[in-house]
Amino acid sequence: MVVSDTTAITSLLKIGEAGLLRMLFKEVVIPRAVQRELLSYHAVLPTWLIVQTVSIDEARWNLLTLLDSGEVEAGDSEICVHRPSPI
Repeated sequence: MVVSDTTAITSLLKIGEAGLLRMLFKEVVIPRAVQRELLSYHAVLPTWLIVQTVSIDEARWNLLTLLDSGEVEAGDSEICVHRPSPI
């Protein structure tokens, strides 16, 4: 399993190689913030992406002033993962 931010997926989508992530990793998990970012650039996302809600403590949430929400959620090493939902 891998938790991805927007950059890796959008770069692979642009060159038509998003399937490489699925070949390398059994599961590709993205936080909801990453899903929102991806959908702002791409009309359709791969159906195999697993979207999960994460909870972030207040200190990490404050990082949003420096980073975007997808980077914070995907890069948080202590994320608490909740129910997955299809895209």
